[in-house]
Amino acid sequence: MSRTTHLGSKLSELREEAKLSLRDVAAETGVNDSLLSKMENGLVKQPTQENFDRLAQFYGIDAEELYTLAGYKIATNLPGYGPYLRTRYDLPAEAVDELRSHFEYIKQKYEDTDA
Repeated sequence: MSRTTHLGSKLSELREEAKLSLRDVAAETGVNDSLLSKMENGLVKQPTQENFDRLAQFYGIDAEELYTLAGYKIATNLPGYGPYLRTRYDLPAEAVDELRSHFEYIKQKYEDTDA
């Protein structure tokens, strides 16, 4: 089963649980019903962030779940945490570098335990 199939299955499941038609979802989210159908059938390789965000908000789920199901690697498709940390916490470059090193250490630690 491909990633787009996983995404499509999840979107279809959410819509059916809500007892909605494709047109109902389209009307509420602004995502075209034809596109929704293609997404549910695994025919859309890379849906836009805007569509993910609209659907996630509508269904009350985390958009990251949809990104993961579509095969996006969140860390590579989103900006790095450096700009976020500098902006959000007003940290100097040295502090961001220190945090980046620590994040890499944690990532490697848990990647090693997955093997």
